[in-house]
Amino acid sequence: MIHFKQGVTLKKLTPALYWMFTCLCEMEGDHTITSINDGLHSTNPPSRHYTDEAIDIRSHNMNSNEEKLHFLEQYMKMLNQSENVIKKNAFFGMLESSGTPNEHFHIQVNKGGTYP
Repeated sequence: MIHFKQGVTLKKLTPALYWMFTCLCEMEGDHTITSINDGLHSTNPPSRHYTDEAIDIRSHNMNSNEEKLHFLEQYMKMLNQSENVIKKNAFFGMLESSGTPNEHFHIQVNKGGTYP
């Protein structure tokens, strides 16, 4: 199940966001989206958050680094196996700010890529 942190904004449901939400619903457990098109993100180059092609997902609810890496691996595999993924590895994901209070998964359409 997907939850949204209070204050998360969505300006436009792009095909990329729709696919990210669809795949996240298929993942085991509850997952909280902590940012879409809100907050401050990189401006150089411009963040995919500002084009509704990126999400941040809470990671602090997972018990170990192994669990976090397993989730990220499985989620990225699911995202990149869509029949709509024209370019191999259309999506990129990482565990950002690992070990800090700001730790989270950052998932986006790859730089220079599009979906579909």
